[in-house]
Amino acid sequence: MRTGVVLAGGHSRRLGEVKALMRLNGKPMIVYVVEQLKPLVDELIVVVKKRSKSVEETLEDYGVHICEDSLQIQAPLVGLLAGFENSNSEYAVVSPCDSPLVDATIIRRLFEEALGFDAVIPMWNNGFIEPLHAVYRVKPCLEASRRVIEEGFLSVRAMIARLSRVRYVKVEDLGNPKHFLNLNTVEEFEAFVALR
Repeated sequence: MRTGVVLAGGHSRRLGEVKALMRLNGKPMIVYVVEQLKPLVDELIVVVKKRSKSVEETLEDYGVHICEDSLQIQAPLVGLLAGFENSNSEYAVVSPCDSPLVDATIIRRLFEEALGFDAVIPMWNNGFIEPLHAVYRVKPCLEASRRVIEEGFLSVRAMIARLSRVRYVKVEDLGNPKHFLNLNTVEEFEAFVALR
């Protein structure tokens, strides 16, 4: 089995409204991500900081499981932990809700590359990694996430450092760098909309 975990628990301070529900050409941004992931996984989990009727109504036709972060701390690692805790699969692909151009071909490739590893993580030529666009083996990553949070660390990289077998795949070899685009500011959002 495979799980898709969509992280939608951010405060969206820079955008001034719920990022996941901001509309691109009339469609909420999170729907772009859900529609790409849904056919590729056996279960789809959307992690939120707090359940809301607006998010539930937006996603009610997609058969997703919406779950809340189990901790009050604001950090992507906490969202990953919640996703791992709710997953019934051996492997899970993670995607942020603000990446509307996620590419199904890249996700399939990451799942293939992950076999036998605790994580497969895209890496740019400059060494920058994309841990929120990665595939993780759920059990060891769940244990590592709990451990680093208990130790007071909130970095996804700290969790990755606790894993035994990590594979890095060059972004350039995956074929579509737009897959990793995320929209964090009003300016980025408006520029993206203007190009569509």
